[in-house]
Amino acid sequence: MPLNYGTLRTRILADGHRPSLTAKAPDFVKFAEEEIAMRLRAAEMVTRASIGEAERIEEGVYSTPAGYLEERKIFRSDGCKLDKKDLGELREFPGSMDVFCFSPISDSEIEFRGVPATDATFDFVYFKRPTDFSADSDQNTLLTKYENLYIALALQALYLFTEDLELAAAQGQLALDTITTINEQGGRNLGGAATAGGYNFCQSGTR
Repeated sequence: MPLNYGTLRTRILADGHRPSLTAKAPDFVKFAEEEIAMRLRAAEMVTRASIGEAERIEEGVYSTPAGYLEERKIFRSDGCKLDKKDLGELREFPGSMDVFCFSPISDSEIEFRGVPATDATFDFVYFKRPTDFSADSDQNTLLTKYENLYIALALQALYLFTEDLELAAAQGQLALDTITTINEQGGRNLGGAATAGGYNFCQSGTR
């Protein structure tokens, strides 16, 4: 039977032989959630969303979609795929040209060049952070498919808390190996996310 948040906490304490740490079990799961958000890029995490004027912060700076971790591809409303640049390079381009490139500023903000028109929209294909667990019955696709990853990371947190450093290192290595395998598999399934060259200006459409 697939784990949920409640049975995951119980499983962690049982596997770690620490039934007295019930109050700390949510912290161990939280550690796993943070590590997964930071390091895992599984195919199951990819989703699509659009942003527009409601997300604009200033000129070409916008809030990213909900749960944004990392983009795979970003398109203008006319279907043109935008190029990814580092922030310094992006800001060398004038704002007067058609929008053709972007640079993430943080997990919550992204900047485009040129300056998008007020009716501009952008379609994101991106890795989305799984919703954190809250209720005992909460589940998600990653926990169902990769429960051993959640368990390994949560046990790593448990053993760090109890200062069983060798056991923590072993679980950390198991988690790392699992994440590497899943990411590699996801890369094969999804294909490359490389964008087009720097002079693919896509002259027509959104500015």
